[in-house]
Amino acid sequence: MPVCLGRWKLVAVACAVARNARNFVNILAVDPSASVGGAQLSLLDVLVGLQARGHSILLAAPPNGNLLAAAAARGIRTEIWNLPHSLRRAGQYTNRLALLLSVLGAIRVLWSLAGIARRHHSHVVYSNGIKSHILTGLLRLFLWRPLVWHVRDFVSHRAIARLLFPLARITRISVIANSRAVAAEWHRRGVPAIVVHNGFHFQPQRNAEKNSGRLQLLTAGVLSAWKGFDIVLRACSFLPEHLGWQLTICGGEIYETDGHLGERKRLEQLAEELAIANQVTFTGMVEDLGPYFQKSDILLHGSVRPEPFGRVVAEAMLAGVPVIASRGGGIPEIIRAGIDGLLYPMGNAQELCNAICCLAEDTSRRSAMGKTARARILADFSLDGKIDRIEQILITSS
Repeated sequence: MPVCLGRWKLVAVACAVARNARNFVNILAVDPSASVGGAQLSLLDVLVGLQARGHSILLAAPPNGNLLAAAAARGIRTEIWNLPHSLRRAGQYTNRLALLLSVLGAIRVLWSLAGIARRHHSHVVYSNGIKSHILTGLLRLFLWRPLVWHVRDFVSHRAIARLLFPLARITRISVIANSRAVAAEWHRRGVPAIVVHNGFHFQPQRNAEKNSGRLQLLTAGVLSAWKGFDIVLRACSFLPEHLGWQLTICGGEIYETDGHLGERKRLEQLAEELAIANQVTFTGMVEDLGPYFQKSDILLHGSVRPEPFGRVVAEAMLAGVPVIASRGGGIPEIIRAGIDGLLYPMGNAQELCNAICCLAEDTSRRSAMGKTARARILADFSLDGKIDRIEQILITSS
C-alpha cells in the first residue's frame, strides 16, 4: 500500500509540473502597424510584462517603421512580417475595389504568418490591430490555432471590419476590448468580449503649479482628422485676448492608410487662418510625453468620434495634469466629470473654449483636479492588474 501511494504521489507531482510548464506559453503577437502609436505602446507594455512572467514572446510586424526597434529595445524578440504596400494603405477611406484587391493579395501574407507561427511553436496568437485581426481570423479558418484579438477600435462603421463579427462567432476567437464602450459593440453582434482597460506604470507626478506667465496647453496623439486637433485650434482661437496661452501639439502622421496623410499641413494652414500660428508649436510624434506633461497646465483632447479608450488622457491624469476631454466612447470610463477632469460635447469648440477658461482662471481647482486624477489612475488602471487579466485569457485560450 505505501508503495502504491508513493507511485500516485509521483504521478500527482508529475501532473502538477506539467500543468505549471503548460502555463508558460509561446505567444506570437502580431501588429499590422510599422510605427509606434498609442495602441502599440499599450501592446509593448503588455508583452514586456508577460515576458517577465516567463512566457516566450515573439512580435511580428512590418519593418518600415520604429515598432520593431522599440520592441527590441525592450528585450522582446521580433520578426519581420511583410505586408504589401496595397494592404498597408487599405483602410476605411480606400475605395471598395482597391480594398478587395488588397484582401485578395493577402494570401502570401497569410502563408508567411503561418510560417512564423510554426517556427515559433506558438501556443496562441495575440493580435493587435484591425488588419491583423482580419488576417489572423482568416488564417484560423485553415490553421486551427488558438487566437486572441485585443480590440482597441470601434469597427461597425468600417465595411471590411464587419468581417470580424462572423469570424469571431464561427471560429470562437477570444476577444479582449479596451473599454466597456468597445465591448458593447461586440456584445450587440453576439460576440462576448472581455473588458481589460489599458494599464499604466507608476510615473512621478509633475511639479506643483509653477506657471507664472502664459497658460501652457498641450494636446497629443496621431495626426488624423478624427482626432479633432482642428477643434482644439478653433477653441484656442476663441480664448479671450487677456488670457495669454501657448499650445503644443505632439503628434505625427504614423499611418500609411488612405485618408490619413497631409493632416499636419492642414492643421498648420488652419492655425494661420485663425491668426494663432505664433502661439502653436508642432513637435512631431513623441514617444515619451513625460517632459511635456511636466511643463503643461492643461491637456486638451479633441476627438470628434468616440474614442475607444484614450491613452493620452490617462497618461496625463497619471502625471497629475488636469484634462479637458470630449465626451464619448471610453473617455467617461476614465474621467469622472468634474472630479478627475472636465468633459465637453464632442466636436463643440465653443464648449471646449469655455472649459479652458474655467480651469485657466482657477489654479487651485487645476491643482486639486490633477491630484484626484492621478489617484484615480493609480487605483484603477494599474498595469500589473491588467496584465494579470490578459495573461489568464491567453493561458486559458492556449
